[in-house]
Amino acid sequence: MLDSFAAYQMRARGTAKYPRNLPGIGMLYCALGLAEESGEVAGKLKKWIRDDGTDFENEHMSNERRELIFKEMGDALWYLTNLAIEMDSSLAQIAQWNLDKVEDRRARGVTHGSGDNR
Repeated sequence: MLDSFAAYQMRARGTAKYPRNLPGIGMLYCALGLAEESGEVAGKLKKWIRDDGTDFENEHMSNERRELIFKEMGDALWYLTNLAIEMDSSLAQIAQWNLDKVEDRRARGVTHGSGDNR
């Protein structure tokens, strides 16, 4: 099992095989892959709703379905990781920025609503 974002990021980068022959193509490739895989996560959840009726509690999801969703989540994480690398950042830094942002919003009482600059 991995012990850090940094370890995952290094190993994921070692498996990255996509075009980098044009400026920005790596970022575009990873962003498109992230969108695709995020859609696949959503699709698996949609099929859970369709197939399992009205019982949507997490503990009632089959292990098989959970594993399929986790695999898609892992694919999304791979693309997110490589997008971070393409943009000269790290998952740890992005995670910290996100926590800082949501903790600041919570402290100011602006977790509801919309917009990036709440």
